[in-house]
Amino acid sequence: MKRNLPYLFTYLRHPELNIPNTSNSLEGIFTHIKKNIRLHGGLRIDQKLPMIEEFLRAK
Repeated sequence: MKRNLPYLFTYLRHPELNIPNTSNSLEGIFTHIKKNIRLHGGLRIDQKLPMIEEFLRAK
């Protein structure tokens, strides 16, 4: 925490960058990925990784 504390409120110090103050948009993306992984629960990890990569490439 001490190492990253100076960066914690960057969005306040640089409003011109339009940095969001939450990580909700990222969490929404990861929710879709986790949902797809759960739907295909029988896949091995070497089969899941290409599915995740394709999903991220499409975004």
